[in-house]
Amino acid sequence: MNPSDATSIDENQIRLLFEEAGLLDQPVPDEHRVENIMERAMHDNVIRDLASFMFEGFPAVVDGVLSISTGKINHPDHDYRA
Repeated sequence: MNPSDATSIDENQIRLLFEEAGLLDQPVPDEHRVENIMERAMHDNVIRDLASFMFEGFPAVVDGVLSISTGKINHPDHDYRA
């Protein structure tokens, strides 16, 4: 018996075991689950973008409004005319 025959016999036995267990069939995708995952991912993106705006953009807006209301530029090294 040559080793390549032994390997093919083992693969056939393993394939038979998988067939008996029903593991060779492709699972049917659950569309409702896919939609829920996509909806959750979109909500995560919105929350991440909102948090990014609140913690990065909003303070700059508040600083600009305060600078305008007081008539004083808080950052003298920035050239706002350029």
